[in-house]
Amino acid sequence: MQPDIAPLRSEDVPAVTSMLAAAMPVEAITPEKFARHILLDPNYRADGALVAKAGNCVAGFIYSAMRREPLNEADARKGYITAIGVDQRYLRQGIGTQLIAAAEAQLQQSGRTELLVSPYAPAYFTPGVDLAAYPAAIELFTKQRFEQVSRPIAMQANLWKLTEPQFVADARKQLTHDHVCIEPYSPPLTQPILQFARNEFGADWEIVYRDAMRSILRGEASASRIALAHRAGTVLGITHHDGERFGPIGVAASARGRGIGQVLMYETLQTQRRAGLQTAWFLWSDDRTADRLYRGAGFSEFRRYVIFRKALRSR
Repeated sequence: MQPDIAPLRSEDVPAVTSMLAAAMPVEAITPEKFARHILLDPNYRADGALVAKAGNCVAGFIYSAMRREPLNEADARKGYITAIGVDQRYLRQGIGTQLIAAAEAQLQQSGRTELLVSPYAPAYFTPGVDLAAYPAAIELFTKQRFEQVSRPIAMQANLWKLTEPQFVADARKQLTHDHVCIEPYSPPLTQPILQFARNEFGADWEIVYRDAMRSILRGEASASRIALAHRAGTVLGITHHDGERFGPIGVAASARGRGIGQVLMYETLQTQRRAGLQTAWFLWSDDRTADRLYRGAGFSEFRRYVIFRKALRSR
């Protein structure tokens, strides 16, 4: 069928949210979650939120984004698809294909030459397409000549079964001997944390930690939401949690191999446990990091994603 494809209107939001929740059931999309991830996206633009209609019925929806202020030169060439869904009544009628084509055209007109699904931090529902949950989406993007870039995993751990191994205690003792301080966030460490996040891991990490520090300073979260390792104010590693969500966690390239990552990880997991949380989870890791860091702490895989990429012709 040939649907009418047009930018999202406010009166269509309830129907679009309901349709998307049914099309992406594992994401548990509520009106509030739709607003957070799409309507309140700082890079929201009308032609990025496209609705396909069959008469007066919402048949499909796609959201594509591009940053107004790119994180770096490479990001200035990228666009992202973070959500796509088709109503069950209109499956296998080419609507998903037409929505993707419309999103590609909008991004090409803006000079984007690369389209990714969907590592658009921090405003993604998931970092890619769930391999087990959405096989139809895997098939759709593959048919549209997207290539598979990677297959990150999401992991979770039962905090009530958390036990800190002796090697972590030994590493903490050695770090103390080496004058490395492990402590929660405090205001004097604000700029060192931001500089560390930006220089070691990129602007998307800087955004996460800036937002977390603002929440702490507004009294909305405990200072222990962030833990860091530093020597005389020079940050060597940071970790973070937001409720049950763990991470991101990272250690300076020059400071790895000393157990800082493991010490920080257990510091945060113990903080989450003391807060009465039962589970810690995160959405994105590669298998190598999972084997090196997370599995030993009781994390196990519960989702696996495909990150897709497609080159776009510039206009």
